[in-house]
This record gives sequence, C-alpha cells and structure tokens, in this order.
Amino acid sequence: MDPGLGVGVLASPSREAVSHRAAIVVLAVMVLGIVLIRALPIWTMPLYQDDAVISGYAYEAALEGRSLWSYCVNLGENILRFQGRLAPVFALGMMPLQAALEDNVFLYRVIQGAGQLLALGVFGLLVRAITKDTLAALLCVAIYVAIYEVRDYHDPSHAIFLLMPYLMVVGGLACVFALRSNESPAPYRPSFWMVPALNAAGILMYEMAVPLSLLSCLLLLFGGAFPWRTRIARSVIAGLPVLAIIAIGLVAKAMISSYEGTQIGVLTPAAVAAAYQKHLSAAVPLSYWWYDPHGLMVGLLRGTRWNPEVLLPSAALALAVAFVAFHALLRTKVRLSLTLLMAGATLLLLPAMLVSVSAKYQREALMGLGYLHNALSYMGSGIVLLALLSLLCQWGARLGRPALLTCALTLSCALGLVAGVTHLSSYRVAATVNEGWRYPREQMEAWMHLTRNTASGKAVVAIDRDWLNRWEWAPFLLQHWGVKGRFTTLAELPAFRTKQPVPDDALVIVRSSGRSHPAALSHFIDVTSMAGQRQVRAVAMSTSRERLTEGTLSLARGPQAWPFPSAVERGKHGYYYRQVVVPVASTDVREFSLVIAPPGATAR
Repeated sequence: MDPGLGVGVLASPSREAVSHRAAIVVLAVMVLGIVLIRALPIWTMPLYQDDAVISGYAYEAALEGRSLWSYCVNLGENILRFQGRLAPVFALGMMPLQAALEDNVFLYRVIQGAGQLLALGVFGLLVRAITKDTLAALLCVAIYVAIYEVRDYHDPSHAIFLLMPYLMVVGGLACVFALRSNESPAPYRPSFWMVPALNAAGILMYEMAVPLSLLSCLLLLFGGAFPWRTRIARSVIAGLPVLAIIAIGLVAKAMISSYEGTQIGVLTPAAVAAAYQKHLSAAVPLSYWWYDPHGLMVGLLRGTRWNPEVLLPSAALALAVAFVAFHALLRTKVRLSLTLLMAGATLLLLPAMLVSVSAKYQREALMGLGYLHNALSYMGSGIVLLALLSLLCQWGARLGRPALLTCALTLSCALGLVAGVTHLSSYRVAATVNEGWRYPREQMEAWMHLTRNTASGKAVVAIDRDWLNRWEWAPFLLQHWGVKGRFTTLAELPAFRTKQPVPDDALVIVRSSGRSHPAALSHFIDVTSMAGQRQVRAVAMSTSRERLTEGTLSLARGPQAWPFPSAVERGKHGYYYRQVVVPVASTDVREFSLVIAPPGATAR
C-alpha cells in the first residue's frame, strides 16, 4: 500500500510520504527514459512486410478505381472469407489509418510509439490496481521493457502498427474496470458494463484479445464479495461478446478459411505440446538471444565491442534498469495474492496456446522465435518476475538490512545485465532488417524517383531480383513511379510475355546492385524504349558523396565504355547519384556493367 494516501486534507504529509512520492516521480521519469532508450533501434527500422503492403492500399484502391474506405470494407469481407476472422475494427479502423500514412515511416513510428506508451501505461495501471502499489507497477513496466526482445519477424515492437498496443489498452482497461467493479457495493454499476464493452472492442480487432478478456472474466469470477451466483452471472455477461465472436470465427475457419495461419492444425497432445513449448519459450528473458532462431546473434558482443552508438545506450539502459529495480525492491513489498498469480499465469501461459493450434504456426514454431503473442506473454513474464523478485527480497529482509541490500543489489544488477544484452540483440536485429529490407527498398525508391518519366501508361518492370512482396508490386509502381505498372523478374519475363504481350516502349528491364549499407556504392542499369528510341541508363548512388567521386565511373559493354558525367546530384532518401544515358540497340541488360577505375587510373 502506498503510504500517505490516507492523510487528511489539513494534515501535513509525513516525511515518509514525501520521500515515497518523490521516489515515484523519479522512478517514473527513469522508466520513461528506459522506454525511450529501448525505442532507439526500432526508430531506425523500415515498414516491415505486411506494413509495407498496407502502405500501398490507397494506391491499390486507385488501381481498381475505388475509394480507400470501400477497399477496406472489401478487405474486411475477405478477412472473414479467407481467414475466418470477424475483424471490423482492424479492417475499418486500423487499416485505413495506416494506409493514409502511406510510407511515411516517421509518422508511423510516432503514432505506434504513442500507442505503445499508452499500452505500457495501462499495463502499469493494471498492476497498480492489483498490488495497490505504484512503485510495484513502475517496476513491473521496467521489467517488461527490459526483457522484451525485438525479433526479426512479425514483432509488435516494430511491426503490425497499432494492433497489439490496441489490444493491450482495451484488454488492460477491461481488467482494471473488473477490479474496480469488484470493489463496488452494487454488482452492475457502470464500471462493470465497461468490461463487456471493452472485451467486445478487443475481440472485434483480433483473436489475440482472448487472454486479457479471459483474465477480466476470471477477476470478476474470483474477486469481490458478491455471492457466487452473482459472480458467475457477471463473468458470463463479460465474456459473452468474446464467446460469440469466437464461435463465428471457429465456424468460418472450419468451413471457408483457406489461410493456413487460421486453419486448425494437428490437435494431438504431442503436436500441440511441441508447438506450445516453442512458442512459450519466447516469453523467457534472453530466449531469442540464446536460441538464435535466425542465426543473428553469433559473435554479438564481439561485433559490437567498439561501436559506441550501440554500447553506450545499452550501458545506459542497464544502469537505468538496475537503478529502478534496486530502489523499487527496497521500497515495495508485493503480496502474493490470488489476483496477482492469476494475472501472471493467464497472460504468460495462454497467448502461446492460441498460436499452438494453428497449422501454420505449428509448422513454423522454433524455440525463442515468438510471434504477435509476445506482447501479451511478456506481460505475464513481467508480473511473474515482479512477484519473484519481491519475494526474494522479502526473504532477504528477514535476515536483516545487509541481506536485503545484498539481495536487492544482486537482483537489480542481474536485471540490468539482461536489459543490456537484450538491447544489444535488438540493435543486431534492427541492422539485419535494415540490410535486407530497408536499404534495398530505399535504393529502389531512389532509382524510381529519378526515372519516373522513363515509361508511360501500363509499364512492366523486369528486374533481376525480387525486391518486394508480390502483393505490393503494382501499388508500389503507382506510388513511386506514377504509372499503373507491373513488376516481374528477369527469370520470369519470357513466361510473362507469353501470357501478356508487352510492347517494347512499355518494358523496362533492370539489372541492379543493391547494397546492404546505404554508404556503399549501388547501381541500377536499365534498358528501355522512349519514342521508338532504345536507351540504356546507368545510375550509381550512395549516401556518401565521396564514394561517388573516389574514382572514374563508366558504363561498359564489351570494349565500349561511356564515362559518367562528373555532376553529383542529390535524390530521395538522402542518396547522392551520378547517371549516364546512352542510345543503344541491344535489349539485353546483362551485356552492360558498371566499371569503377581508382583515382588516377583511366577507365577502359
């Protein structure tokens, strides 16, 4: 219990109460700092997979001659038809907002970050409602942020926009109102009716709302002083919206769903247990670093040893987490109540079960990999760790003040170390995503920005590598090139032209050299026809102006060479570029290459 909360209006607060409130303010600021430090690698990351697809929905709707709203309505119908999900809040709320942002990553991160802050605030509010201790709530939020590992997958820390923050907010508030309703003298006050309303709002977004909805029903069932008949009635009423939507979804999944992710997999105990073990492991601190399912963490510490941009924030995070944990553990005593244990167990154990029965996620399950459910599973991990750390310190306190200080310091340092390693692994994940996804995509966008007038009408771009999800090829061309075109690969071009004849003046054949770092020298060579004149264009680009002027650049074909003009210009995403355009007769882009002669040498 927070001291000093019952002090009268005219009574001056005690020294203990003033000290406690000051500690709350200081630790709250420290927790906010911890959250901001954890966000640093995430702010460097691009729109990820499904988010990149949704960013082009406005253009995809334009290709079909429809408004964005009607397009999203149709998407909601398709989600029900092909995935067996009744998700109007997702289709008509989140998707139009995200599509309206297009590919503005800055606004995406601002809105997503605000949602995540609100979700963490509601999580703290829930822990505060359970423990009646503000410091315990701040510590639990700090634990959640400290142990959360950013993953190179559909991770809600950097992807899927507001989906999981929304579920954490509405589900967390449903649980808070359930606890407040239990303290009410009447069973059906407005605070109770907020529970079924918020549960309905959550389940109409996504099925992953079930764990928090179930927790709210359990809180109503086992909390309060009402007769058991009243408790059962209240929990049933709170769960009715969830049960109804789940029933509709199960029927749709069984009868019309064609998406493997929502199809029921093998339901034998062995198959479900094997998948469950792997999905549950993602909620264990450092599991992604330990199991390394994507092979990213080899030599993690060696690779970051001399990188101050990574080490300094990680060290600052470790110290901040240790500071918050040490002071909170000394000042708070969390009681192991049924409500606390029920909340921790439900949120830790149930989310992994929901994906363990899916055919797709049974097949893809790996130790430490995780999925969208991580956002909820870490809530359970945070509550369990809060109870465990507090219990250990209480045992230490029985042995005296020195034992308490030693116990709190040891546990705080361990938690700080976990936070530091977790942050290092998050930087590695961000770097990997940027190398494989952000930089090649930005280079493609920068090239398209330079060549917007290359083709008109319905162009076809044949490129030597698959840069994009196939679902976003057409809207990507319209968004960044201004034409209603199509992508294909060079390998698939002959079959493509057999099925769909393409005039020469509508075909752009591209050979690319995308780099995993923007400062490296990348180039695009494309062959196209304009006004009956076939031409080849070579564009060399880098975010480092010096890389473009270190040597002599030439476009070569056999013994022929065409030097680049010396002019260096600036394009999209901060890329500098030089380009040369040459009339040619050949249409085989593979005949051409970029030649770089060192300073003082003569290009052939």
